[in-house]
Amino acid sequence: MDGSNRRILVQGVKHPYGLTVFGNNMYWTDWQKMSILKADKFSGGDVKTLRYNLSGLMDIHAVQLDSGGKEELLPF
Repeated sequence: MDGSNRRILVQGVKHPYGLTVFGNNMYWTDWQKMSILKADKFSGGDVKTLRYNLSGLMDIHAVQLDSGGKEELLPF
């Protein structure tokens, strides 16, 4: 684990701040876009904006609320 196998998954991210991983996805907050976005954690594909126009975004956490795998995003 020396970082020699790093790769770029998503291009064009303006100002990422918080980052969390849950299931097969990664989620992040973007200060410039004032948004929460997600992408596939293996390929970086299927980028989607989940929420936008959120001023003051900081960190983000994903938690599993039930045994069925339902996820809940908690922006802070």
